[in-house]
Amino acid sequence: MTEKRHFDIHVLLLDPNRVRRARLADELKRSGIAKVREASDPVEAIEVMRTTRIDVLVTDQRTELVRFLRASRARRISELPVVMVGDRHRKADVREALDAGVDEFVTGGADPRALCDSIVKVVRCGRRFVEADDYYGPDRRRRMDGTPETDEPGDEALLTKEEIEALLGR
Repeated sequence: MTEKRHFDIHVLLLDPNRVRRARLADELKRSGIAKVREASDPVEAIEVMRTTRIDVLVTDQRTELVRFLRASRARRISELPVVMVGDRHRKADVREALDAGVDEFVTGGADPRALCDSIVKVVRCGRRFVEADDYYGPDRRRRMDGTPETDEPGDEALLTKEEIEALLGR
C-alpha cells in the first residue's frame, strides 16, 4: 500500500488558462499539496502574494513576472521560490527562465509527482541567492544535465564567459 504524502506548503498557481490551472491544482492536491491558491494574471498573483502566506509560485512561462519579483525591495517577494512549468523546453527557453531567476523549470507534460517533488525541493532546500550587477536570484549555475551545482570535488561550475571574466577581474 502506498503511503499518502502530505506537505504543509502554500502554493500559488499562476496560469491564464482556467482549465489548465484547475487540472494542475487538482494534480498538486492529489500529490500531497493541499494548500493551492490560484491566480489568472500577474496582478492578481501579486495581490495574493501581498496578502497571503505563499511558499512557492508555480507559473507558466512568465519570465517578465519573475524578473519583476526578483527586483522587488520586499525580500519576502523577491526571494519567493519560483517553479516554472513550460510547454517549451528548448535549452534556450530553460536558460531564459534561469536567467530571469526561476528556481526550477519543469516541462508541461511532466508527471504531477515530479512537479510536486520540485516544489518541495525548492521550498525545503532552496538555492542560495546571489546578487550581481544585472542579476538577483537563486544561484543559476547548473551542470549540463540541468541539476544544480554541488560542492563535491570534480563538479565544475558552468559559468558564462562574462562570469569567468568578472571572476578573473578582466
